[in-house]
Amino acid sequence: MLLRAILADQFRLLTFRRPSALIRERWPAYLAFGFGCTWLAGIGRYWDNPKAHLWQYLGLGSIGYVFILALLLWLLLLPLRPKNWSYRNILLFLTLTSLPALLYAIPVEKFMTLRAAQSANAWFLAVVATWRVALLVAFLRRVAGLSGLTIVVATLLPLTVIVVALTTLNLEHVIFNIMAGIRDQDQSGNDTAYMVVLTLAYFSFIASPFLLVTYVWLALVAWHAPAPTLRPMTDDDLPMLQEWIKRPHVREWWAGDEADLPFDAFRAMYLPRVTAKEKVTPYIVMLDGRPIGYAQSYIAMGSGGGWWESETDPGVRGIDQFLAAPADLNRGFGTRMVKALVAQLFRDPSVTRIQTDPDPGNHRAIRCYEKAGFRAVRTITTPDGAALYMTQDRPR
Repeated sequence: MLLRAILADQFRLLTFRRPSALIRERWPAYLAFGFGCTWLAGIGRYWDNPKAHLWQYLGLGSIGYVFILALLLWLLLLPLRPKNWSYRNILLFLTLTSLPALLYAIPVEKFMTLRAAQSANAWFLAVVATWRVALLVAFLRRVAGLSGLTIVVATLLPLTVIVVALTTLNLEHVIFNIMAGIRDQDQSGNDTAYMVVLTLAYFSFIASPFLLVTYVWLALVAWHAPAPTLRPMTDDDLPMLQEWIKRPHVREWWAGDEADLPFDAFRAMYLPRVTAKEKVTPYIVMLDGRPIGYAQSYIAMGSGGGWWESETDPGVRGIDQFLAAPADLNRGFGTRMVKALVAQLFRDPSVTRIQTDPDPGNHRAIRCYEKAGFRAVRTITTPDGAALYMTQDRPR
């Protein structure tokens, strides 16, 4: 049942887990459900407010709010070149994370003193805001493929822009009333919660220049960073490849005894790939004219040797790769290398899905694949032992 699947994915999303692949296929239904949650949250904010306007009672403010916020996020973060960055995906995220705002529907004024109700509503605001910001961080990391400082800026800059704009227009008090459900005439000079909002506004003014400078720098880096390229591996590359495989950081995770083979035996193993006599296609990864790593792709179906025996889709491709130099680790090269390989494979219209199978203990590789758009499906047993099966479907 579709509704049951949507509810299950809603729970996964709100608990910082990935939703199922069904969200890609049935996204209109998910978006409709998300708008329903947003609409209910909008109604919940005003149902017990006798001074609300009709459009507020109807929950139309929340519907308009997510459209505007989605547009702001889409435009503001686009220069950072996030993956899977579409207005639709952002709308899906914002609407499906609106459910916590139903806390605002609790009529605390009905059974608490005014001061206690103000405090409770302010706490509701704090909980919902913190929860949704944390969900945004997870979204930027898992879906958009951002990391490190870029996530910090991508999270804080939109919030800062909103707070600065509202404060400039002298609307921060109004927004606080709307979000926390506290009427203007109920405010006092000693309202601690309102002072928190003012403190946030002051912090935003101070932080905004630093965030903007960092944002511009990150955007320039994202657009001017050289992209890795892949060239077919040749017979002449085999001595270099064997030397790479002998390096400790590669040998730790590259299965088999290839590093210990005499060169003639090593060449006999890889030469059929070079001459296209196997289903494996090998590449040397280049960056700024220098070789930085090895990559290979293969047709999963019919691989032989106990690999992918249940695969029936001829369009599935598997990939493996590594960076050759320890100095190139943790610099984003691996993610860009995987993205380049994925983009090259998807240029073939017959390719339907790309898969990979890192060791469950290889956290660096898993993180790299996640940033490149792969999602973990399950742990499996392969001829080389336990592996984390990860996939990326053809973009729709």
